[in-house]
Amino acid sequence: MKYRLLEFLKEPSTEEEFEVEVFESCQLSRNIEIKHVRCNQWCHKNNTSPLLINKHECNSCYTLEIISGKLTSKQTKVEYPIIKGVPRILPLDILKDTLEKNYSDFLEKFEEKFSFKFNLKIKSENKNKNIINSFSYQWTTFINNYDHFKDIFLSFTKPFLKEEDFKNKIMLEVGCGSGRPAVTACKMGAEVIGMDISRAVDSAYIQSEKIAMLHIVQADAYAPPFKQKFDVVYSVGVLQHIPSPQKALEGIRTTLSEVSPLILWVYGERELWYKPIELFRKISVKLPHKLLHAISILLAILSELFLLIPYRVMSKISALDKISKKVPGRIYARFPFRENVVGWFDRLSAPVTYYFNQEYIHSLLDKTGYSNIEIAARKNASASWVIRATRNRKKKV
Repeated sequence: MKYRLLEFLKEPSTEEEFEVEVFESCQLSRNIEIKHVRCNQWCHKNNTSPLLINKHECNSCYTLEIISGKLTSKQTKVEYPIIKGVPRILPLDILKDTLEKNYSDFLEKFEEKFSFKFNLKIKSENKNKNIINSFSYQWTTFINNYDHFKDIFLSFTKPFLKEEDFKNKIMLEVGCGSGRPAVTACKMGAEVIGMDISRAVDSAYIQSEKIAMLHIVQADAYAPPFKQKFDVVYSVGVLQHIPSPQKALEGIRTTLSEVSPLILWVYGERELWYKPIELFRKISVKLPHKLLHAISILLAILSELFLLIPYRVMSKISALDKISKKVPGRIYARFPFRENVVGWFDRLSAPVTYYFNQEYIHSLLDKTGYSNIEIAARKNASASWVIRATRNRKKKV
């Protein structure tokens, strides 16, 4: 975590600013040249006004990482840990469960630094925790960031965000997974804060060690811990896998200023051919992740042989062009085999999946306090929607 991140963070329930206590830090070797002082509210590293800081000091701050530490809200003294470079701003039950299962070494070393004890065993399972486990496996296994991913990512955001729209923007990504979209956005010129509820943030943080303009936070979409300081907020392929899309949209709305847009990509209602996949998903979500990974490889091979290779042939024959556009999953014909495996794993591992028709997603956004809603079909892919919306001044009751 960089000190810069404090410019954007707030305690989600009280909206207070945080103070930081550093347990461990390190200086990373990053090739970065800051052209102007980035923070405009307060320099948290030097505890002074940004007006008294020069760009060289700012440059040094972008290479300093807080590896272990504690965030404390200034008035109510609510505490959250910083573990492996990532602030973990989660609801208390999820936080305790996550730390006990995955970060016992941190607890052994720093438990006395916190006013509450991490000794509560959460035995009950719910959909939110199942989702955390599913996407933790997915985005810590499929972590490579391929050059071709820029084309995939832009297909999730066009026509509302094109490549040139990322330059010099400050963006929030809700549901960043292993960081592939966020890394891509940074390479197109944005400074990005990536947020995810799952342990995939550990993989995303590894990516951020190489990219100074990428920041990672583990947090809940129902209660994002952010001020309204973003030029753009985006979320691609996430809303359909959250137990309550309405609560997520209400939470995301709190991060938007009145001028910053929200860009979403969500599933549309699937065609009939997708029904068997959805039926199989009811079984596949209960399978061990390693077995499901193997099944995803097998299904990717079968779809390559019986769908994608025929599609590539037909798409080059003008007489068969219309037929080729009806081939399921044809978008994967443009990408390496590994992307097809990721796609199958994503379809079969998510405990919750919603499919939205255009009228419903429009009414849901309207109901949760959004306006200027624009919806476009994602090009050359199975039914799905790319959406742009802005925050209403007042939420509808």
